[in-house]
Formats: sequence, structure tokens, C-alpha cells
Amino acid sequence: MIGIRMPKSQFYLPTIFCHDNLPVLEGIDSETIDLIYLDPPFNKNEDFNRPLDKKFKEEIVEFLNDFNVFNAQHGGEICDEILKWRDDYAQPSFEDTWDSDDNVRQGLDWIAKIIDEQKDCIVSYLEGLGLLANKKCIAKGYLSYIAFMAVRLIEMKRILKPTGSIYLHCDSTMSHHIKMLMDMIFGEPNFRNEIIWKRTNNPKGSQYKAKKYGIMTDTIFYYVKSDRGFFDIDAAKNPLSAKELKEKYHEQDELGRFYEGPIVRSESMGVRPNLTYAYKGFTPTWGWRMEKDKLMALDKAGDLGWREKGTPYRKLRAKQDKGHPIYNLWDDISRVQGHEWTGYPTQKPIKLLERIIQASSKEGDLVLDPFCGCATTCIAAHKLKRRYIGIDISKAAYVITIYRIFKEEFGWASGNLITNDEKITTYKRVVPRFTNQTPERDVKEPLPKKKYIYLISNHKLMPGELKVGQSNNPERRKGGYDTGDSSRGYKLEFMEEYTNYNEVEKRTLAHFPRAKGEWIKAEVQEVKDFIKSIGKTKA
Repeated sequence: MIGIRMPKSQFYLPTIFCHDNLPVLEGIDSETIDLIYLDPPFNKNEDFNRPLDKKFKEEIVEFLNDFNVFNAQHGGEICDEILKWRDDYAQPSFEDTWDSDDNVRQGLDWIAKIIDEQKDCIVSYLEGLGLLANKKCIAKGYLSYIAFMAVRLIEMKRILKPTGSIYLHCDSTMSHHIKMLMDMIFGEPNFRNEIIWKRTNNPKGSQYKAKKYGIMTDTIFYYVKSDRGFFDIDAAKNPLSAKELKEKYHEQDELGRFYEGPIVRSESMGVRPNLTYAYKGFTPTWGWRMEKDKLMALDKAGDLGWREKGTPYRKLRAKQDKGHPIYNLWDDISRVQGHEWTGYPTQKPIKLLERIIQASSKEGDLVLDPFCGCATTCIAAHKLKRRYIGIDISKAAYVITIYRIFKEEFGWASGNLITNDEKITTYKRVVPRFTNQTPERDVKEPLPKKKYIYLISNHKLMPGELKVGQSNNPERRKGGYDTGDSSRGYKLEFMEEYTNYNEVEKRTLAHFPRAKGEWIKAEVQEVKDFIKSIGKTKA
């Protein structure tokens, strides 16, 4: 797929990464992203597996047929993976359950990684949650979910610019834990708002049957990276409607511009202006409101009108009004309806993302959605002339993105291929690149000269399996596993410093049968011997 390399960008933009988002986030250069919006799993303890709307899916398949012909004519074949999606349709889905043994084990890996690498309050928080989980005060699945979010939020903070912002969409299931995580990772002083979005007027279920209040809102936490966080509330305001403009700006000047007229209607005092001043011989009845020189400046600028007996009023041009103020209760954006609906399980309305993007970024800024789903963030960023990166484990995210961009940019309809040279140039600029490869940082932090390669076992629940990895402090890494679940009896079987630690880790993982993640199936002595045979202790 054709893309363009933007200045100071480590990869082509726009790009959709079809991959687990953690290694993608880890590969992005520090302080490169202007805005992050994420709508992650909520720990709802259910799997979302819903087909796309039938009509929408049929349109996409037809679109891919046209797109493949066009793409072959102008620069290359569409990605084979996308053609496989067309021929062997895979519906969007994701798991939001966290208490399986595999998920618990993966959660313990993340906790150990955080405890090994982080030195701040997030470690104490996870240690406290681990203690609660061990005492069965909270479910193991809660701990897995929190670890899943924490390890990713740490990377998101790293890649945000000092002027950057992050908006995290959640609901009441885990919002209390998410707020604690974000306070510790981004810093409580960098919390800006808890936005309440009224997503529906028809909450699921009846409160009389469910014995609880109906739920009709979601929560969006808004944080900045630092006190330099960019914010432009005027850019995100809803403009006044034609009716509101007519009602508010009912006076016109000789050029046809609409103005606000005087404040009137008082039975006891008659017509009362919205400004009262002593100027041009007028003595105010209701007191002074502005110094005479300021009043004269308004008059000179043509922003002052005059009524009977020399009574002044201030004229406000409609074009100067920025629209309705926006507060933290968003009840003016309805859920997805009509032509925008794709059938994607957790789709959000484009107006919601447009407001966030307009308020916390400028044209040309780089927007990231690490759970981009049906690509609403990408489409909103494209419409508002921002660059963007989307990440999603499903290829459906990319397919839907290019489809929606073609509808937005070119008004695609069946059989309507692009023939205009100018539009072909636009196509090469706006169509996102697809990749299932993770990025590598261009700007890399200095690597240590030596690092430990370690082996950790757990014979109680995983006999014959070993965790192999690299760390500056294997004892602390092992302590992370104990924190997550002390009942499993983890044991540090081996640790030794090597200069070629990256090579040793990769070759060991490749040499032995893989169990799960970085766990292998092998005998301790066999793995020790292999590591020692390839490890270098001196540069």
C-alpha cells in the first residue's frame, strides 16, 4: 500500500497496524503522539462477537472488488491479507473476559514486567491489588485486566508529547480502577475532566426487572501529559443553529451582518439596554458599567449601537460567537444511527471523536487509537486533517477504514473507480498503509552493556514450563510473579549476565517448544546448558 513519509515520522502515515497493540506501542518513538483516544475492553466478562450489518458488509465486499482493480492499475496489489478477509469473511470480535488460566498467567507476566521496570507508586498499587487477589477479596480476572491496562497506559504516557492529551473511554464496571491507574501513571495534577456521555435515552433492560437504575451513560477520562497540554475549547463548540442565530442576532446593519439587539422589556422602567453608560450626553439610570474611553473605542470600532435618548447597546457580530459552551456532561451527541452504523459491537459516533480531536489537537497533529475497532477515530482524524495511527488485532479494522475513507473522500459507489489524475494523487496521500509488522524505535534509549537472562519455574501449576526473559533485576521480576499470585510457588532457577542478551533470549525462545507467551516447555538443566553455550559474558 502506498503512503507518504511525513517529516520527523518513523513510519508512513496514515497506518493501520493489525497486531496486538502492546508491541506496537513499545516500538513507537517517545514523545511523538499529540492525542490518544482509546475505547478498550471494559472487563464486562463477556465476548463481543457480532457480524457487521449485512448491507454494510455486502457494500464492503463490493468495494474491495473495485478497490483491488483500481489499486492494481495505480501502484500495486491490495494486501493479500485483506483479500483473504474478503473471500473468507471474518467478523469483528474481541474477548472481554479475564479469569481464564491463560489470561491470569499473561496478567502475571505484565505485573512482573511493571514491578521490574517501574519504580513509582504504580508498583505499590499493583502489590496491594495482588494482596487483595491472594485473599480472594477481588477476582483474579480483575488483576489480569488491571495489569493489561497498566502496562499499555505506561507506554501511552511515554509516547505522548509534553503537549499531548489522552481520552480513555470506559463505563462503571472498572472506571474506579482506571481512574486510580491514570492518576498514578499520568499524575493526579494532570487530570482534567471526567466526561459523562449520555449515549442513549433507552437504557438496556427495565430497572423494575433488574432491580437497579437503568444505565444510559459512559465515562471518558481526560488527562494531559503535562501542564503544557494543548486545549482549544472554542474549536469543539457546537455552532448556533440558523434558528438560534436568528433569535439571538435579530438586528442587521447596512452590510447585511446580523447583530445582537438591546435588552428590553421592563414594565416599570420600559426599554432597558444591555449596556448603560454616561456618553454622548446620556446619564445612566442604572449605574456605570464601563469606563468612557473603552466605550468610545467600541463606538469608533462600530460595535456600539444607539437607541432613543442616546441609549447605547453593544453589537455582537454573529461570526464572533463560538457557539454553545461545552461542559463535562455531553448529552447532545446521540448513539450511532442511520448510514453511520456498521454493526460493529462497540461503535462510537463520529461526532464524539470530532469533538475530542478538535478540542485537543490541531491540523497536522498525530492522533493514535490503540483499539481502533471500526475506525471511527481514524475517519474523524482524516476529516479534520490530522495524521493518524490505528491499531487493532482484527483485519476488519483496516478494511472498514479504507472503505469509510473512500466514501468520505471520493463518494465511492459501486463500480465508481477513480480516473481523475488529481484524485489518484489524493488517493496515494490519504489511503492508510496496512501492516502486521511492529515498528522499531528510530530514537532508542541507551542499552545496558550487560543484562541478566533468567529462568523462572512454577512446578505447582505449570510443571515442565519455564519463563525465559531478560531483566536488570531477576529477583524483582520473580517478586512480581509472587505479588500477582503467591500461591503458585515461583522459583528463580537461573540468572546470569550476558552482553548479547537480546540474541540469547530470542534464540532460546526459538529453540524450545513454546508453551504460552515467553514460557517454554523444557527441563531446567537443558535450557541452562543451551543458554551458556550461546551467551557471551564479555563484549
